[in-house]
Amino acid sequence: MNDSVLVLCDSHISIYKHECQKKIIDFITERQNSYGTLVLLGDIFDFYFDYENFIPKNYFPLLNALKNLSKSKKIYITAGNHDMWLGRFFDEFIEAESKTSSFVLDFCGKKYFMSHGDEFEEKSIFRKIADKLLKSGTAIKLFSILHPELAYRIGDAVSKMTLKQKENKNKAIKMFVKIKSMKEQKGYSAVITGHAHGGFVSKEDNVFILGDFITRGEFAYINDGGVKIEHI
Repeated sequence: MNDSVLVLCDSHISIYKHECQKKIIDFITERQNSYGTLVLLGDIFDFYFDYENFIPKNYFPLLNALKNLSKSKKIYITAGNHDMWLGRFFDEFIEAESKTSSFVLDFCGKKYFMSHGDEFEEKSIFRKIADKLLKSGTAIKLFSILHPELAYRIGDAVSKMTLKQKENKNKAIKMFVKIKSMKEQKGYSAVITGHAHGGFVSKEDNVFILGDFITRGEFAYINDGGVKIEHI
């Protein structure tokens, strides 16, 4: 089973409330013999900004665990809507492959579309414009000028506002409709996303919207038989 792919998302580890990272560290290390590839599907961190010469020390336990796992595992980490500014740190120092958006995982002759999932959320015009601006090179350059302590305080405050409606079943269902349409057009074997926190699964359509890892303990395995959702 060590050829399997382990997928989890939405742990929302904050540098101000980082104790929950022990749960994810214990999980991925204790189960390391059960998978060969680890996919962290966005919002692993409640906020992350890749400064040139600064690493949040309270993230170090998880970063160190990932570095050790990368010696024997293939690791992908996808940007979410909370940790969209991953930069090049994970590629250069953790030896994980970071993705700024979705990617296709080729596994056992099948194509799995992997994404954090916020791209499928029904958004207002304001949200769409804000997302585009935040992902621009100009915004990243301007934010890098801020002192890290101030930047992370701002990130934490914004995150708290956006997390108030984090688990919304209706949002997941609306996401599913868009995901199913995209899957049928592109012909993917299955689609796995996160973002909705509450989770939503349609085995018939091979669409899997994972619930958050910390409160629901939800994760997925991909093996030669397809996708299986499990809980701790």
